[in-house]
Amino acid sequence: FFSDLLQQNLINASFCAPAATQIEIEVISTLRRIMGYEVKTCNNILDVGGIITYGGTGSNATAMLLARENKVKNTMKNGVRGNDKFKVIIPEGIGHYSIRSSLEWIGCGDNVIEVKTNGYRYDIDELRKVLGIEKDNIMAVVVYAGDSRTMTIENLEKVIQVVKHVNDKIWCHVDACHGFSLAFSKYKGKLAGIEKYDSISCDPHKVFSLPYCCSALLLKKPECFKTIMSNSDLIMNEKFAFGQITPFIGSK
Repeated sequence: FFSDLLQQNLINASFCAPAATQIEIEVISTLRRIMGYEVKTCNNILDVGGIITYGGTGSNATAMLLARENKVKNTMKNGVRGNDKFKVIIPEGIGHYSIRSSLEWIGCGDNVIEVKTNGYRYDIDELRKVLGIEKDNIMAVVVYAGDSRTMTIENLEKVIQVVKHVNDKIWCHVDACHGFSLAFSKYKGKLAGIEKYDSISCDPHKVFSLPYCCSALLLKKPECFKTIMSNSDLIMNEKFAFGQITPFIGSK
């Protein structure tokens, strides 16, 4: 078992022993099932619906990259042309640095809009007001299920209802790096509505006593990974080469 893992590079699936690739697919499928996402029969990498990254920052950065491609198609190829359409809403005072940094890394600039909070959750009236003004310029709305400072769980159902009512094309992302673990407990109800979001970041190393760094990014629609796929003669064009859909990560 360990020999297979030690000889595996998850950038490709069959170049070395494929055991770790299959294990990774099963882990992602289990997380999807627990979070309430549909689990497909996996015929290729675009059916898996998630990736393992080296930490929550990597998962959040990839989510923002996906949100950018969702906002303006083919930005991967054409580049960011004017950043006024790539704004991201976060809750004031509790937003994790990885979102602002991610936007700068992917060429969208410092385009964060902080919306006032009430009890460490979005002030819904303020959120609705900002969305009304900026609805065509918003790339994503980020919420926290267990933010790093207060551990507060956002009103997930209410926020996505408000956002999608204003503009159903806005990418909605849950940073659940801390709070996702509630889905394994009797407190799962606190995460009600999380399955409606476009993407979820999970950090098993935060709660499950796993070594650093182990994070997962899950997508509601697995096929969205197609928008950020990479091709190279070092990444084999095969069904389960994770390297095709793991931006910022090479050999793993």
